[in-house]
Amino acid sequence: MLAFRPYAVALDLDGTTLDDRHELAPRTKRAVADALEKGIKVIIATGRPSYSTQRYVDALDAAVVAVTFNGAGAAELRPRKPPRRVFQTFLDVHRAATAVEAALALGCCASLVLPDRAVAVAPTATQRRLLETFVSLEGSPQEIVEDWAPYRRDTVKVLGLCDDPAATAKNARKALGRHSGIVVVAAEVHVEFLAEGVNKAAALRELLSGPELARTVAFGDSFNDVEMLACCGVGVAVANAKDEAKASADRVSAFTNDDDAVAKELELLTALPELGTVAFLGRRFKAGAALRAAAGCVAGGLAAAADATAAAPLKRLVTVAQTSRTPPPFFPSSFETLYAAEGARAFWAGHLTQCAKSFAKQVARSAKQALAEADGARSKARPWRLSLGADLAAAAASCALAPLDALHCCHAASPPVAASLVQIWRVFGMRGLYAGLGLKVAGYALALPARALAWRAAAAARRRARRKLPRGAAPLVTFFVGQAVAAAGDVAAHPLATVRARLLLATASAAAARTARPPAAAAVARELYASRGAAGFADGAAAALLLALSSGVTVVAFAEIWRALIAGRGDGADALEADSDYGDDVERPDEDVAELKRPPTSRGKRI
Repeated sequence: MLAFRPYAVALDLDGTTLDDRHELAPRTKRAVADALEKGIKVIIATGRPSYSTQRYVDALDAAVVAVTFNGAGAAELRPRKPPRRVFQTFLDVHRAATAVEAALALGCCASLVLPDRAVAVAPTATQRRLLETFVSLEGSPQEIVEDWAPYRRDTVKVLGLCDDPAATAKNARKALGRHSGIVVVAAEVHVEFLAEGVNKAAALRELLSGPELARTVAFGDSFNDVEMLACCGVGVAVANAKDEAKASADRVSAFTNDDDAVAKELELLTALPELGTVAFLGRRFKAGAALRAAAGCVAGGLAAAADATAAAPLKRLVTVAQTSRTPPPFFPSSFETLYAAEGARAFWAGHLTQCAKSFAKQVARSAKQALAEADGARSKARPWRLSLGADLAAAAASCALAPLDALHCCHAASPPVAASLVQIWRVFGMRGLYAGLGLKVAGYALALPARALAWRAAAAARRRARRKLPRGAAPLVTFFVGQAVAAAGDVAAHPLATVRARLLLATASAAAARTARPPAAAAVARELYASRGAAGFADGAAAALLLALSSGVTVVAFAEIWRALIAGRGDGADALEADSDYGDDVERPDEDVAELKRPPTSRGKRI
């Protein structure tokens, strides 16, 4: 099974992280601080509002992101500083009124929770007692009013304070009906009326990408934690949790909230070596992730092979131009010249070797990405660095398969050279098979930095497209920018590629003729310059440029496949957001919480 380093932990407060006195134990503070120090993001996920959660952030003395109002809001909370709202979802005025009427009809004390305060209607002594109990437990001040009509507005949520929350929630759901657009959740001393689709799990999906969520460990105890425990990579229920929460969790702790359950579990988690986290996590997800990663590698390789097949005519023209003894014809007319000489089959001569190499390169690239996801590298590195790492893996695979380039030149030259890899090896050994390897490495030394520097432009274009253009346009913009990115480095290395192509063909020809020595790269370069001048090094540049531009097809196709198989997200409009080479390269502040922010979605009202 696949082991992974946790990206984040999501902590419910009451009944989970807090003890029965609703305080943070010193051991819990130390465990949270240690997790933050080791690079694990800490997310508070609570039903409390941000102003009630702030004192615990002050006690931790660390900036965190807090999912508040049971998922109806999220904010960056910093010690002794005002919160920074990330998003907020409201019950519209009509549903809020319906929820209040339902709560009052069930004999509850109704409370309207607004972003900055709460207003309660408690006409009876019993309801006021319930309100006092709730305030003492939650620490959320309530303004008591006789009539809630002046406060009819969009509301974060509505509370119904009662003696039997489970039964009240059941009755409220029955009274409201299935299509009310209101979700009813039972809590400790109250029920909550929320907008449809609001829960802690939905809020975490707003904050975290698919792979990040899959590497998140959630802790909870109650009804409002059920979805969160199920959606995160690992759900841990404390020993005192409700049966529903335990059933939804992947693991039940042996400790209660009063026994510092969260602290002890975090200590165990952070003490384990990176590859030993499987002992703690024990999650069925990981086997599926390993299979999806393997499928993603194969799918990416097939996409690359298909792209190589489609681009084979351009590749043949480039090879013919680079290896020609005479000045090659102008690029557009070269199609006609080649077709007249060899027919339609000419454009796919030697393309099987390119398919094999493209497949292997993309598998290496995707395997590197999978490893980065597995060990949490994406949480610590900017996407352009991860992209460079994937490019280096692909380059290493390409260098290892360099003999396939010699075979391609033999088949794609005009006329072709009757030499095989076995023959080249018998005559010149490994030196012949890897002729021009130094030129290939030098080409990558030029191409890869150019690509890495250009990722910023690709990321900026994508972010701008997401803000300014209709939904679904961002991948197209990124695709065209990505084409330019691929072309920049490849064109820069074209002169070296030209010399290497001529060297490979000369080596194959020498092997066929059983020449004593293979030609040298310097001699090939001098011969090219003597016969063609400086312009000879640009032979086939026009076709090479078009070929480089078309390479973006593979990247985009693979990003779509990768997102579907690895991230488990089907939103094609954002397919390049998190898992492709074109991920966000945003300048991020030093606060850890900044890495958790994601672009807004259409869910609810966003502030």
